[in-house]
Amino acid sequence: MILREPLKDVFITQPFGANYADFYEKLGLKGHNGIDYRANDNTPLYACHSGIIRYCGTDSGGGVEVDIWNKDEQYKTIYYHLKNYIVKQDQEVMAGELIGYTDNTGLMTTGNHLHLGFKFTDKDGNTIDWNNGYNGATDPTPYIKQDYLGNNLENMKFKKIKGDKDIYLVNDIKGTKIKILDMPTLEALEGDVEEVLELAGYIDKGTLAWFERITD
Repeated sequence: MILREPLKDVFITQPFGANYADFYEKLGLKGHNGIDYRANDNTPLYACHSGIIRYCGTDSGGGVEVDIWNKDEQYKTIYYHLKNYIVKQDQEVMAGELIGYTDNTGLMTTGNHLHLGFKFTDKDGNTIDWNNGYNGATDPTPYIKQDYLGNNLENMKFKKIKGDKDIYLVNDIKGTKIKILDMPTLEALEGDVEEVLELAGYIDKGTLAWFERITD
């Protein structure tokens, strides 16, 4: 299973499971049940995977919403707080296809951004494990294998300098280096420089890979 990033320029403002706001407890949740991406008004939104538009409409809490269901692998992604969508109910979409534009709609929001939810389903598309503390949502981070430039991270090499929390791509991509920040699970790596062949293998549940453009 591989999920694409939903935006071309990726900056995470709130990871899965975080408690940056007090309304999660009020909603009966253990913490944030998705990933929040920085996204200005009218930012293009792209499908994380191929599938069927299970729902497109307005939710009182999440605002304008689109759900995409992968029937074969039985999971769905949920996109909240949108400005609008350009898809229709039961339409088939491809990974990377434009599906709408971001905004700040809904009650459960503190500013313009995209909330990405990820849930496993049964064969009929219904959410399973609803009582897991996140209304059936789980952290999509380990399944996201692409960076903001659309390059597959699965086979890329990374390095970490001992004593430095930052991890860098060994590869330059289109003249732009990528710095990966805030990866506490990599703090324990031994040696001066460690090559990381599979980034997702170092991501625990609740741990986030932050992507940032650097040019030096």
